[in-house]
Amino acid sequence: MQAVAARALSDPPEVTAHIAAARRLHARIATEVHTLLLAAGAQCRPPRAGFYLYPDFAPTREVLRAQGITTGTDLATALLDRHDIATLPGSAFGEPDTALTLRLATSLLYGATPQQRHMTLTAEEPQTLPWIASALTRLSTALVELTTDRHRPPHR
Repeated sequence: MQAVAARALSDPPEVTAHIAAARRLHARIATEVHTLLLAAGAQCRPPRAGFYLYPDFAPTREVLRAQGITTGTDLATALLDRHDIATLPGSAFGEPDTALTLRLATSLLYGATPQQRHMTLTAEEPQTLPWIASALTRLSTALVELTTDRHRPPHR
């Protein structure tokens, strides 16, 4: 019975391998996005697990205010309307709307088709795949455009 119970309660090797690959993928892409957020002047804890990031753009408040962006909702709307990048404002998670926080998910960067998602999951450097590299470049451009004072150099 112990052997039967051990088998019933253990994951098959292919499931364990898939979980490990997903963990590596999430860590790699979330780290890439974290780097872009910091370069744009946001504060953000390093990713620890999963594929969500929760940046705070308070350090760029004045630059954002000059564009009429004063709330997390304004920031999420600007990213969507100007750059076709969907995020959720921190207010959706209990933050006051005046907080310039967002929740970003990286999982939608992994591909539009099952084939792309499989390639992403098995790639040694998924951030170099064309659809991910393109999405990261687009995100970087959007963040820099929103957070850069046109009269000062970009955040470093």
